[in-house]
Amino acid sequence: MEAQIKDIMTKTLIAVPIGSPVAVAANIMKQNKIRHLPIVDEMDVIIGIISKRDFTLLENLEDIPVERVMSAPIYYIDQDTPLRSAIFKMLEHKISSLLISDENDEAIGIITSDDLLGYLVQILDKINKEKAPFFSVLDTQTLGEVARQLSLAGI
Repeated sequence: MEAQIKDIMTKTLIAVPIGSPVAVAANIMKQNKIRHLPIVDEMDVIIGIISKRDFTLLENLEDIPVERVMSAPIYYIDQDTPLRSAIFKMLEHKISSLLISDENDEAIGIITSDDLLGYLVQILDKINKEKAPFFSVLDTQTLGEVARQLSLAGI
């Protein structure tokens, strides 16, 4: 069974209100070690998203409201969506995050390119652990290391 979004998404959704200075958003992102931050209006409806990339070249972040640099519209995907579909949606729209919705169309999380790369690392680690010792020779860097691996394998 293919992994679904809900299996790897970030379930803690942190947001910043419209009108907040970009400096506040940057500080929240730094403190929480995240690179994407939804922007909410007065009714707590998500109206945009700001990423670290949106403001890295800006100066005077205290003077710029988040809505001036946020991206909109927001792209959502259902929590039960296969991971492959989410990846293709991100590629299609050239975005690095998707908000995740539940059956009531409420935002319940976010998936980012960082989440996808982390999942890829887990898959690669699993594949490497399942390899037979002989095939670890393919992962070596030097001729000496290849010889050592062959020796350990009794060849």
